[in-house]
Formats: sequence, C-alpha cells, structure tokens
Amino acid sequence: MRQLFLHVGTGKTGTSAIQDCLEKNQAALYSRGVKYPSHSDLAAPGADIVSSGNGGPLRHFLVPEWRNGKLDEERFLQKLANNFSGKTHSVVISNETLEYGSAEKFIQLTKFCEQAEIELKVIYFARDIAAHALSAWSQITCHHGSILSWEDFLVEYSVRINMFEKSLNKFSSFLPPEAIVVQNYSSISSKVLEIFFSIIGEDYNQYEPGHQINPSSRPEIVTMMLKYNRSIAAMLGGPSDRPGLNGVFFSAAHRQFVSEPLSKFTMSLDSVEYAFLQNKLQPSLDRINSTYLSDDPIKIAAAEEIGASLRVPKLDQSSQQTIWSAAEFIVSESHISGPKPHLASQLDEMLQCIRFLTD
Repeated sequence: MRQLFLHVGTGKTGTSAIQDCLEKNQAALYSRGVKYPSHSDLAAPGADIVSSGNGGPLRHFLVPEWRNGKLDEERFLQKLANNFSGKTHSVVISNETLEYGSAEKFIQLTKFCEQAEIELKVIYFARDIAAHALSAWSQITCHHGSILSWEDFLVEYSVRINMFEKSLNKFSSFLPPEAIVVQNYSSISSKVLEIFFSIIGEDYNQYEPGHQINPSSRPEIVTMMLKYNRSIAAMLGGPSDRPGLNGVFFSAAHRQFVSEPLSKFTMSLDSVEYAFLQNKLQPSLDRINSTYLSDDPIKIAAAEEIGASLRVPKLDQSSQQTIWSAAEFIVSESHISGPKPHLASQLDEMLQCIRFLTD
C-alpha cells in the first residue's frame, strides 16, 4: 500500500529541524522510495510558496480562506497523486499550518486517497504546556510584532493558541486511531529526527544528520523586541506584523549579543500561573493522554518548573530610550525597499549601548 504522510505540526516542536533534514536528504530518501516533494511537484501555477516545509500548496487546498485566487482542486489532487510514480511508495508533506485545515477538506483528501489506494497518515507532535507556551511567546514577540507580556500571553494561549485537542479531535473524526501518530516532543526533543524517520519507515542513521533550526531567542532579545514592538505600536496606532519593520530590528538586536555567552530562558511558573493553566487545560491534556499518549503523557509543566515566576529581564531607562529612537528610525526609513546597509550600521551603533539588562 502506498502511504502519504502528513506532518501537520504543531509549531515549536522541532518542525523546522525536521523539514530542513528532509530537504537535505531529499535525493537519498527518493532513492529509497520515499519522496519529499518540492513545491513544483505540488503547487498550482502562480501559487505562492511558503518557506516552512513543502506543505504550502496543500495548505491552499485544506484552508480555502487562505487561498490566493481560485484552485482547481481536482487537478491539485491528481498532481499530488502523481508523486507516486516509479518506485516511490511513500510521500512526505510537512507544514505546521496544515493543522488549521478544515475537516471538510481533510475528509475530501481522505476519500481521494482511498479511491487512489493511498494510505493517509497524520504525524503530530505535542509538548508540555508551559514549555510550548514560552516558545510560542518568544516566536510571536520576536517575529510577529506581539506586544503581549508573558502574563497576558498565558491567557491568550489558554483560550486561542493551544490547538492540541482541537486538532486531534478533527483528525480522529475522519481517520482511524492507527492512522494518527502522536508524539510527546518534550520527552524526545533530543532524538526527534530519529523518531520522525522511524515513523516514515526509515533508519535515520543512514542519512545525513540534521541540526537545530529556529531555536527560541534568548531572554535579552525577547525583552528588547517586546519594548520595540510596543514602541512601533505607539507610533502606528497598533501592533505591526510587517517583516520589514520587525526583521531589521531583530537582526540588529541579535548581532548585539551574538558574541556573548549564551543565555536562555529557564521555564518557571509561579503557583498562580500553574493553577490557571491547570484549570484551563488539564482536562484537555487528560483526554489527549488517555487516547494518544498514555505511555508518555504531556504535562502542564515539569515539577522543577513550578515555584517561581518566569524571570524576564527588564530594560533600564536609557535602554528604553535607545529602542524608541531605533523604532523611530526604522519607521522613517521603512519606505526604502531592498538591502538597507546604512540602516543596519546605524542601528548597530544605536544598540551598542544596550549591553546589560537590569532588574
């Protein structure tokens, strides 16, 4: 039986590392009958291409409201099936946004696979709640212009961002249990590539090894980005998710700390935060664990992560003023397209004074 593996997320569970490793070993996998298609093997003409894995074209099928223009669905599905040619017995598609696909479109895909005698399998990685929330907060702060504090983000996370049960319930509505592979990333993070390859039937040791991609930013950078995002929001009348505004400052902030000893967030929840997350999400975790992860359950937080508030560095007044000046400068120069070497050098000069963050 031919197999179609859909690696659908969730985000912040090693997805970038998995996708990078699959891309790096694309030719070797293909020689063994496993195809990791390029975008051209899936996309309709004119479809936009996303950088997160090879699942952008499939996302257009599964999430109609995200499409750019019309999609010939019948033609797309046939193009997907055409990847099973020659000795190819397995096709792997990976993109963390696939979990947002509608149940209706997933059912349509499932029926097509049944008719084409293709076995569909979904691969999903979950993670301990506190660690996943921290990683997600770092991501939206550093790369998406968020102005939420850690405390405010936890509320948003518990209500809207955590998709574990919602996604798994959706998959179980059209797939049998054996077609849904769920793993606890918190307990396997150091060997996530090895386990992923075993799921698709391959021995990871036979391939070029991968490495960590897109790690969470260090606390100093997250602190700087949060203050910067709030400065931009104050100038523009609301948060900005414009890459041209966010990326330039993030790169400059990162350069300021690249030569210093690496620091990282140590996950910690105080008793109030832990009780809040437990009240909001523990029933959901219990249902997930009993169905999918009884041997390796995900938790709200590990025992050693409970007891004190997350330590988020604070900026002194001088550093705050420097960041405000940098934000003003970026906004004033944001009309310039293409490389901005003069902007980068002036930003570096501005941010050189931010070497220490004080409580």
